Amino acid sequence: MNVAIICELNPFHKGHERIFKAARVLAGHQREDIPQELLRRNVLDGKALKALPRKRGRKKKDTVTGIVVAVMSGNFCERGEPALLDKWTRARIALECGADAVVEIPSVYSAASAQFFADAAVDIVEGLGCIDLLLFGSECGDGEALSGAVQKRLEAFDNRGLFKVGAADGDGGESFPKAMEKHLGVRLSGNDILAVEYVCALTRRRSNIIPGFFQIASGGKSGSEDDAGEDVHAGIIREICGEIARAVPESAWESETMHSAILAFVEKAERFMPPAAWEIFREKLTSGDFVWGIEALENVILAELRRMKPVDADRLPFAGDGLGRKILELSLKSGSLARVISGATGKAYTAARVRRTMLSVVTGARQETYPSMIFVPYVRLLAVKKSVNISKLAVGVSAVSKGVPAASKGVPAAPKGVSGGAADPYAADHCGGGRARDFIVGNIPADYEKSCSADTVRLLGNEIIASDLYALGCKVRKYCVARKEFTNGLISL
Repeated sequence: MNVAIICELNPFHKGHERIFKAARVLAGHQREDIPQELLRRNVLDGKALKALPRKRGRKKKDTVTGIVVAVMSGNFCERGEPALLDKWTRARIALECGADAVVEIPSVYSAASAQFFADAAVDIVEGLGCIDLLLFGSECGDGEALSGAVQKRLEAFDNRGLFKVGAADGDGGESFPKAMEKHLGVRLSGNDILAVEYVCALTRRRSNIIPGFFQIASGGKSGSEDDAGEDVHAGIIREICGEIARAVPESAWESETMHSAILAFVEKAERFMPPAAWEIFREKLTSGDFVWGIEALENVILAELRRMKPVDADRLPFAGDGLGRKILELSLKSGSLARVISGATGKAYTAARVRRTMLSVVTGARQETYPSMIFVPYVRLLAVKKSVNISKLAVGVSAVSKGVPAASKGVPAAPKGVSGGAADPYAADHCGGGRARDFIVGNIPADYEKSCSADTVRLLGNEIIASDLYALGCKVRKYCVARKEFTNGLISL
């Protein structure tokens, strides 16, 4: 059984480690035989692992060891923040901590709201053509509650495939999360919301991939670090990094005296992380090669906003009912990103939504970037273990780019569970109707504009600029190097 995990790893902590261990058991790395009943009722490492209801399922018996694929956010994350560590570093950590391969979610989607983040990530999982199980975390751990939420969620799609409930689009009423909670009739935590979106994306694609959840800890009741949930642990680590970056000037990273103080501060995060992840994390932070938050990109974002015209602000994503123009107006009056965010945040707009809208000036996303169902025109492999046969990893793609011109593109096979015939509206409208899906191994090839499809070229163009601007947020200036998309090759361990 081949298992995919959609993740951000921002940063990799012990909660991630437990999910990756579960995935390796399901893939057959830990046991010779994996009974199908394990997906429905068994307990794995003390955590409930169940399969949510699916339209069609496979009944094949696993006979060989599968692979664990991490489908990971690029340099920007769904909560509207740059990732603490760059995507190549996080990909290496993922390999060290249980993944067999790491595939990238392009920045325009990884920095999007839950619906579009999940839809794009699932499209990539589907596009690989080799995945049997999509495994994700859930705080509630209640299959029936999640299944009920999925059904209500699917009913809430309008004729354009968008979620419309009451004032969910910020038309002066309540925020999207509040409207969603009211409609679903259940209060869901962050990972549960994403779980619902993953299953909706699979269902709308009529996928054969099994959705399975792994119960994770929720936020602690006492408010202490020891009682905190797994997502809270990630937040604590990010807070530690932010405190270091704000308190210590760049010159201190070159001072041996201050370096020991920085290390002592960083070590506060050690107990939340597995050893392999901690070693790489510590090296990056003590060298100053990290981006501590959206404020690290303050000048970049404000400069891009100030170049905009009001009509351009209207095209920013997640910016309905004048939010784009409000952000633009605030950016002209203030040199503080924090003030712009707080000034635009209100009853109808969460801070995360405002941050996502602002990050779009870096990622290149616009309203038209998010159709009713997303088709990602390429699969990009960032990292892979040497034991993995790359040709079997992405059987659903049609052309390979590996620093050399891609092979000529034929018509790819339709995704699993989709007929691909002209009579199939899903295949025609949302699977590209026979459009090629490129497979990029490692760095973007220098001739990508000639060797890749037009859709891939547009998306990679955004990714190149987004990575260049992301690098400007590094704490120590010597790491603010551009064009890493062309120079950072495939990571192989």
